[in-house]
Amino acid sequence: MSLFCVRPEVYAPGIREVSVKARPRLLAGTASDLSWVCSRTLQSLGIQPEKELQFTFPDGEKVIRQVGFAVVACGNVHTIDEIVFGQPGDLQLLGTRTLEGLRLAVDLNRRRLVRDENVIAA
Repeated sequence: MSLFCVRPEVYAPGIREVSVKARPRLLAGTASDLSWVCSRTLQSLGIQPEKELQFTFPDGEKVIRQVGFAVVACGNVHTIDEIVFGQPGDLQLLGTRTLEGLRLAVDLNRRRLVRDENVIAA
């Protein structure tokens, strides 16, 4: 699997001030449905856990993580999605569901995000 890093803006829903946004370094690829961001970063943005979900890592290990809601922006495109509160040792990931909300796709050959022309507007 090929991965590369991106730095989207992440912030709490309803907040757009520059001082309360983060630009975490996230791996983009197809490794996860949900986006994973360091718990400390999400808490510093005022993002609260809403529920817990169980995840299975590729090696078969099962973990429970808290999940909340955040806005993710790449350029002038924004979406709101569930975000996993990552713990030490967890990868920080830009998930495929977040990418779909942004209407972006991963171009693994060129190692960049591209406009997803296959998404049909509702």
